[in-house]
Amino acid sequence: MISLLVGTFLSQIVPIIRPSQYGCHGVHDIDSITFSLSRLVLGIQLVLAGVQLPSRYISTAQRSLFYLLGPGLVLTWLVSGLLVWSMISRLGFVYSLAIAACVAPTDPVLSNAIVHGRFAELNTPKPLQRLILAESGLNDGLGYPFLFFALHWIKQSHYGNGLQEMLAVWTGETWGYIVIFSVIYGAAAGYAARKLLVLAVSKNWAENAACVTFVIALGLFVLGTGGILNTDDILACFVAGCVFGWDEK
Repeated sequence: MISLLVGTFLSQIVPIIRPSQYGCHGVHDIDSITFSLSRLVLGIQLVLAGVQLPSRYISTAQRSLFYLLGPGLVLTWLVSGLLVWSMISRLGFVYSLAIAACVAPTDPVLSNAIVHGRFAELNTPKPLQRLILAESGLNDGLGYPFLFFALHWIKQSHYGNGLQEMLAVWTGETWGYIVIFSVIYGAAAGYAARKLLVLAVSKNWAENAACVTFVIALGLFVLGTGGILNTDDILACFVAGCVFGWDEK
């Protein structure tokens, strides 16, 4: 709510931000600029969320995360699809599943309301805060397979592609490249960034106070290169933040 009010104030009442002047005064340009700025905010937020987790938290809480991101996310996707289908029955169940894949994952930015601040300190136990933070950071990227499953199904029904071909593309391209490769790439980027920061501090080239700036730069780097590689840069940002926060113990 605060972000909405500040954005409205800066764009309408005191027009400091003028997105219509950043492009060529076209609606498509404004949409592209808004989308890119949203990606920047979300990517940096996910890197910071990953850094805030305890060292090697993903591996220590893997069982809880498996239940939340496995059966939990699948059920949320299916139930959301049924709700959309029940409200707009003419849309079709497959199209409803595509919409449900966009709303099923928990927003990592909105989850801050219950994992940070005074309310969280009084009402949310620390282990639950960390679990919500980790789950919300991972499920955005893991929502891709559900979205592309519905999209490939729609494409297969329109163009008459075989079911085996659809499943092969969904498994290889979506799971193999977009999800698994983004996890590997984010882990490699986070590991390299941690080693470089430790080296810079040991050589007195940087101070520990520069860690926040370094994390933001890491988020921008992973977002940019992930976008060039056409992989899941949002998931890669969170994984990079988690690996960056690991210690050597």
